[in-house]
Amino acid sequence: MHHMKYVSEAKGFSRLALIAAPGVIAALVVGLQSTGSLSFLGPMRMLSITFMHVLWVQAIERQKPFSLALQPHFIFLAVALLVLAPYFFMHHGRYAYIAISLFIAVLCTFAFIPPRIALLRASEHCRLTAVALFAASLDKIYFFAKSLLWEALSNATAVGIRTLLRAGGIHTTSWSATTDKPGVFVKLPEFTMKILPECSGLEGIFLFYYLLALILLIDWRIFSRWSLTELYATGFVYMFLMNVLRIFSYMLFIRHVGYTDASARLIDLFHSNIGWVIYLAAFGIFMTGMYVLAAKTFVREPVHKKTPTRKQPNVTSVRARKKNRRKR
Repeated sequence: MHHMKYVSEAKGFSRLALIAAPGVIAALVVGLQSTGSLSFLGPMRMLSITFMHVLWVQAIERQKPFSLALQPHFIFLAVALLVLAPYFFMHHGRYAYIAISLFIAVLCTFAFIPPRIALLRASEHCRLTAVALFAASLDKIYFFAKSLLWEALSNATAVGIRTLLRAGGIHTTSWSATTDKPGVFVKLPEFTMKILPECSGLEGIFLFYYLLALILLIDWRIFSRWSLTELYATGFVYMFLMNVLRIFSYMLFIRHVGYTDASARLIDLFHSNIGWVIYLAAFGIFMTGMYVLAAKTFVREPVHKKTPTRKQPNVTSVRARKKNRRKR
């Protein structure tokens, strides 16, 4: 009996990376906007369709190592995706390319599991399927949640920042914007900062949900007994606090160096990198805590050791020997 490993094997990640390579490249193409910048939701949209489905299949089936050499039709679809990507992006726009790439991504998913078996497995593993579908729909849910929650999250973020600043002896005030551009202002004695809807922390929360679904799908057997509602709710509060810490650190940095023409470049560099550094560290700590807690609560199946049995003597042969001795 094989013991459960709490960290997935490296070869498993490399195998899945090869399978999801077309989706990754397609995500980069879709994410390119007219300004030339790489958006957050572009890669997320494509990866959620390809990579999540691949992981879902792997988690359910627990197949033997996947061999690309045994799947020539998958290689053909991957090459077709790479060839069609620039054409549809340049001649038919980004949204037309999305429809074609999603169709090819679904074909890639069914390249190693038939649709009938996929539906059967989905009905048998409802909670696992819900995790995959939720992750695949995050880009759509994001726009809906942003319009409803950004103001509440921005105000709550401002309250958290003011609490931390006042704890450090810095007097602050905050108010909501009344102009056409929405946001929440936080005023310090030296400067005033505006928290935009994009800085409300919702984007970081959804990125956390995406990575959390990735972990759940990889090691579902470990976390299958956990309450998904409590796990996602804890992640929501956790990432909200990390966003408060991010903006708080940014404001302290500006207050320390001062906003001048000489320090503007340094402040922009800090603003561009503080987010992913804090979020990456926060997710690593959260994931480590998940595995540590799982190691304490996971119930392993008992291993029954076979006791060696002694070879019983041949009673018949012993009796026959005694009779032969008597006859002699």
